[in-house]
Amino acid sequence: MITSGGAPLPANLITELYERRKLAVRQAYGLSETTSVTHIQRWEDWKNGIGSNGQPLPGVEAKFVISDTQTASVGEEGELWIRGPVVFNGYRGEPELTAGCMTTDGWFKTGDIGHEDKHGNMFITDRSKDLIKFKGYQVPPAELEDLIIKHENVEDVAVIGIMNESLASEVPLAYIVVKPVIPEDEATAKLILDHVKVQTLNYKHLRGGIIFTREIPKGPSGKILKRVLRQQAAAAGVRRIGAIEYEKYPRGSKL
Repeated sequence: MITSGGAPLPANLITELYERRKLAVRQAYGLSETTSVTHIQRWEDWKNGIGSNGQPLPGVEAKFVISDTQTASVGEEGELWIRGPVVFNGYRGEPELTAGCMTTDGWFKTGDIGHEDKHGNMFITDRSKDLIKFKGYQVPPAELEDLIIKHENVEDVAVIGIMNESLASEVPLAYIVVKPVIPEDEATAKLILDHVKVQTLNYKHLRGGIIFTREIPKGPSGKILKRVLRQQAAAAGVRRIGAIEYEKYPRGSKL
């Protein structure tokens, strides 16, 4: 069994690896502030929770919370809160920062978004700070990344939110690494854009377009460096294929 960590791993990649090599992949979850939080130990647990991080370790409490007030139901997304002996005491010399992430009764607000299934397995889908805010809707980049990576022309992908001044809103933009011999052109971009359109709700479409790249920047642990991608997207002369130019639409047009 292989353990993966650092960023959410799509369930379809886990399944594909098992089909090809008969290697099971479990995902570990933890933070600098918590060390390890979850585990998947038994084979039967792995089969019941492919793509999850498993259940909380013994002695660790975990729950998903909506808007800082309501505990999420099974399958409902919220922010992951953790309480237990693995949680740190706070940031040294930063009482305000500590107060912002710790409740008075000891819950640590991780900033990670996810949900729990009926078996108690925890699925981490995104970071709250990475969620794309489109006109009041929240678009999880990891959801779009999981969808796009399934396209036959795509080798790797990262999705970020960029500001569209005409809409006064963020819109999703995808960085795409195509497979060998696949052209980085408008025809390829259209195939990927249409792939997203037919499988998602309207507000999740890639209104920011596609940027083709040779490599997705990642840290040593495998986390996508989205700050770097945002800087690249904001640079002058960057070509975003398929980006919708909303200033061309008259007021009142349906977007």
